[in-house]
Amino acid sequence: MIDNPLDRVREQIEHIWKQSDAKPDFVEALRQVLPGLTQNTHADQGSVRWIVLPYLCCQAAGGDPRWADSLAAAWYLLFTAAYLMDKIEDRDEPDPTWAPLGLGAGLNAATGLFFTASLALKDLYQHNETCAAASDVISDFYSGFLRMSSGQHADLIRPEPSLEEYWEIARDKSGAFFQVACRCGARLAVANPDQLEEFSLFGQHLGVLKQILDDLEDIQPPGSSNSMHPRPDIAKSLPVVYAMSVFPQEQRDRLRLSLENSAQSQASAEEAFHLLEQSGAALYLSMQIERQRDLAIEAIQRAVTGTDAAQPLISLVGQLVTP
Repeated sequence: MIDNPLDRVREQIEHIWKQSDAKPDFVEALRQVLPGLTQNTHADQGSVRWIVLPYLCCQAAGGDPRWADSLAAAWYLLFTAAYLMDKIEDRDEPDPTWAPLGLGAGLNAATGLFFTASLALKDLYQHNETCAAASDVISDFYSGFLRMSSGQHADLIRPEPSLEEYWEIARDKSGAFFQVACRCGARLAVANPDQLEEFSLFGQHLGVLKQILDDLEDIQPPGSSNSMHPRPDIAKSLPVVYAMSVFPQEQRDRLRLSLENSAQSQASAEEAFHLLEQSGAALYLSMQIERQRDLAIEAIQRAVTGTDAAQPLISLVGQLVTP
């Protein structure tokens, strides 16, 4: 694996902005919303860890990880832009990094990140090692993000999804998101459709696994260090969706009411937690975490020959499950 992938991505992005016609104050706003690009102590360093994904997949497929510089920059930009737009669309509390910008300027910054990503991908045509794969990579990149956007649309129009709809949305949002990084990273080194499909499956299961782990935070007991923080879209969280799928109507109504009141009432928050506990949601999520982890590992083991090539990606899965 190459050293300092974040520094390499930072250099790519800064070069693009320097060559563009973007005004300095707008560029500064773009820096402000990118965790890890500045020394802002509020930056979510957890999101920076995923910059390595295109590099690792390119390397696992037999390529030089340096070939993935432009792809990693583009994917990181889109990762951050999608996260920012999702926060705004869900009306979540703004991150300290971009809260001073306000919603309108924050949304415009996300748009700037999208166009910066497009310019980063264009650089694939400029290098002998990546120009042959550039067309396929760019097509897969934007097709994947279009699928992700369709998943976001489904998420926005379904206030209380069924369990089946939850899994479909998770595959189309988080799954497609990580699928792009893995498939495109591998495509820089190989063109075998069967091998690329395994990298795609690895990314999909990794993305769904991350979504489940994020949702698991919704069933932490009130008063714990990671206690339940009610949010506007908690009805779309897997523990709640699962509970609603197994509860009779009376308990569904109680859970819905306790969740609605949990932000203002500690008693309601405690009742919501205990109802989720009674539903067996924690056990169900634990089983799904193990399933997605195993499917991801099996896919990457099929994709590459040799333990050494697969191990960095397997380790990444392990780090996700055990931070």
